[in-house]
Amino acid sequence: MVLDQTANQIKWYEDGVLYSVETPLNANILDINGNNFNIGYQLATPNRGFNGYIDEVGIWNEALSASQINDVFVNGIIPVP
Repeated sequence: MVLDQTANQIKWYEDGVLYSVETPLNANILDINGNNFNIGYQLATPNRGFNGYIDEVGIWNEALSASQINDVFVNGIIPVP
């Protein structure tokens, strides 16, 4: 998932390929200043956590391009801004 707040888009990738592009209802969907950051768990619905495995998580301070996402998936290359 890439959250591009500049373009107000959420881009979903599966195996390095763009799967879906959405416009979030709230442009500030990712506000972690002073809050815990959770993956697979939503504070508003604590009994509905993700039931599965999540691996190879990476967090960047800018939205990655489709090419950079593919490089990470295919080659394990971590893009440098």
